Amino acid sequence: MSYLSGDPGRAIAEVSRAIELADWQHERTRVGLMHERRGRYAWSAGHPHADTLRDFTTAVELVPDEPTPARARVLAAMGQTLMLGHRFTEAIAVTERALTMARAAGSPPDVVAHVLSTLGVSRAYTGDVAGGIALAEESVRVAAQVPHSEDLHRAYGNLSCVLMLEDLQRATRVALEAAAIANRDGLAMTYGTFPLGNAVVSLLALGDWAQAEALAADAVIGPATEPVSTANLLVSTVVLAAWRGDRDAVDRNLAQIDAVLARGGHADMRSRLAVAAAEAAIWRGAHAAARDYVLTAAAADADTDDIDARPHVAALGLRVAAEWPVAEPGTDTQRKLLADRMLALAADPRCQSAPGRQGRAYLRTARAEASRLTGPSDPALWRAAVEAWEGVPSPHRVGYARLRLAEALLGRPGQRQQAQAELTAAREVAARLGAGALAEQAGLLAARARLGSGLAGAPDPAGRFGLTQRERDVLALLCAGRTNRQIAAELFITPKTAGLHVSHILGKLSVTTRGEAAALAHRLGLAVAASDAVAADPPI
Repeated sequence: MSYLSGDPGRAIAEVSRAIELADWQHERTRVGLMHERRGRYAWSAGHPHADTLRDFTTAVELVPDEPTPARARVLAAMGQTLMLGHRFTEAIAVTERALTMARAAGSPPDVVAHVLSTLGVSRAYTGDVAGGIALAEESVRVAAQVPHSEDLHRAYGNLSCVLMLEDLQRATRVALEAAAIANRDGLAMTYGTFPLGNAVVSLLALGDWAQAEALAADAVIGPATEPVSTANLLVSTVVLAAWRGDRDAVDRNLAQIDAVLARGGHADMRSRLAVAAAEAAIWRGAHAAARDYVLTAAAADADTDDIDARPHVAALGLRVAAEWPVAEPGTDTQRKLLADRMLALAADPRCQSAPGRQGRAYLRTARAEASRLTGPSDPALWRAAVEAWEGVPSPHRVGYARLRLAEALLGRPGQRQQAQAELTAAREVAARLGAGALAEQAGLLAARARLGSGLAGAPDPAGRFGLTQRERDVLALLCAGRTNRQIAAELFITPKTAGLHVSHILGKLSVTTRGEAAALAHRLGLAVAASDAVAADPPI
């Protein structure tokens, strides 16, 4: 009861004590089922995947290989932990054995439902989305035969997961229904928060940010929801805060994510949290942190057969590489290493076969982001990304793709009018959703390209800090990685004068290093404004 009441730590301690007191020689099945239960509690509490896998392995070793409900249950549990570790092919093999065993043992509904749920997720995330959804639906129907079954809650949660691959609106409805059932059964903390998180993720993608925020605010949080079920909520809250432009909220959420990642956990949780953190860090302008999160996400799935997360990781990593300012020695090397790794990831056959609408949209986005690495990006690739996100549909990602499409068109002759139309569409999306970060970037592109003023009422970004025209010129060159001597040569001033300008810039920006100045300049658009000024008024 400790687990169901919301205290997995106490539940782990209780079952561990029971295992110590049990007679291993004469109660192998009973002890094996205890290990299965402890593994489930440990997973919920966010323990390292290796620890939970050890319990499930012990359970399979202890319970005799005979057609009994106990044998089917421990095999089902092993399949579940393999699935959560994104080892889907192995999970399918084990759960098919479990299903055969369960049917030979009289088809106990709770065990059969458990097996079908894991099998549905594993098949969907290896490419058979329709088949996976059908299995997940069957899992719900079978679990419903047992009143107040724990497996009914899991079946509903996993059905919403697989629906998120193809039908976000239905995924939202199912997730909310699952949360309502958990609340009805008094299990909001244990089983309600996970599907609620799925609903928030789906609503965020669909552009219903107000309802997503309301649901996240109403979530019931307790010990059992930390960190597994809260991962879904953290994924959404940090990304939403980033798109809103709420830097303080982003920093708070990133601190929480860092704490969860430090504790370990299974591949599914780690990859989703790290991907969300990477996206937030990019909007925050923290490129080094974004790179670290991207690499964490890539490492979480490096030895798995996951084909869903890879395109998202590649798209984000390539965006980091494209936007990372080169301002200090060594930065260019780090950027190139990241770009090379992400290009290899995007070319991986497992990435090319991503299931679901969002996976395919991220793959197209990754290809478009890759085109930014070598100069003006390819409008055709960004147009393909726009179309893919429209098919999801996901308005804010459509808006981002339109922003990049406008930027790409500006690099092509005769495309200024079309670029203006795409940029206007991106700004309209930002205004409708309240996506402050997107609005800021769109306004800066408009100012840089002289397509009109930036955001309504927004001050000149360089003027905010009282930078003189000469300081703007120096800042542009500083952001391009120039030394004081190189700045002096390009602006026809002495190195000493260039150094004085740099010191004044650091003081006005309230930073202490050139790298910090460059990062702040790129984040706020000071660099592009300054570079435009240099281009418009060359020295004579």
